[in-house]
Amino acid sequence: MFNKASTVMKIIISFTLVVIIVPLLLNFIPIRLAIELDDAQQNLGIGRYICITDYKEKVAVDTEWFAQADNNSHLDRTSAVRVSGDSPDRYLSEKEFGSFDSENTFLLIGNIDRFEEDKGGYFLNSYLNVDKWKIIYPIERESIRKYFTSKSYLNIYDFDLMKIMKNLWR
Repeated sequence: MFNKASTVMKIIISFTLVVIIVPLLLNFIPIRLAIELDDAQQNLGIGRYICITDYKEKVAVDTEWFAQADNNSHLDRTSAVRVSGDSPDRYLSEKEFGSFDSENTFLLIGNIDRFEEDKGGYFLNSYLNVDKWKIIYPIERESIRKYFTSKSYLNIYDFDLMKIMKNLWR
């Protein structure tokens, strides 16, 4: 009887450890590494923009993406970037990057469909069809994970698996 109870306790403890340790370990497995800003600025040109997602001087426009001239040597002024295609907002978790107000910076690479001036003449609007993207170090998160998760990579918890599954079926 004692031997059977001991075996059951070992199974319960083992199961509990797996349930606790595996999710913790997943937090430390990189899925996408962040790049340095200097590296991102090496090959900038048309179709390659370093975009921020929370522009402090933002006016009422229908995009969250802005390419500032100080980060993009090929721009004369800030550009509002309207993205389509394979952009980060199709993959990243809104819990961690809630409406992208966490001030992260991304390198978006793709083809420009067109440019146009906005009605006020403040922004140049760029319509970018994103082929690939990279996140720039440091990564800022909105949840408690910001205190113990590395700022140098995205892990499985940074992605929204439901968004990813929906995009696979498109």
